[in-house]
Amino acid sequence: MFVKYSDLRVGQTLQCDSGFTCLEEGSLVPVHYEPLDKEFWVPCNCHRHYLISEDDSDEVIGFYLI
Repeated sequence: MFVKYSDLRVGQTLQCDSGFTCLEEGSLVPVHYEPLDKEFWVPCNCHRHYLISEDDSDEVIGFYLI
């Protein structure tokens, strides 16, 4: 089950699946928060991968809470 956006907290560790070009499958990444954008993000090969919930489901597709 993917992590829920409403459960995200700074400092949590997420693991990604294979659906990303900027992250290697299985990568463990820490959650950060950008107050200016009011968005959670994780570091990636392109600098920042912003975490959004898909289709109002509250799930962040491709990321699992560790």
